[in-house]
Amino acid sequence: AMERQQVAERHLCDLLQRMGLDYENDTDEGG
Repeated sequence: AMERQQVAERHLCDLLQRMGLDYENDTDEGG
């Protein structure tokens, strides 16, 4: 169970990072 949780957390972190990067890029482009 713990292993699954760790994997899920890793996936969430990756998604958050991607979203964060995309958001930052959008804000930079928008000015």
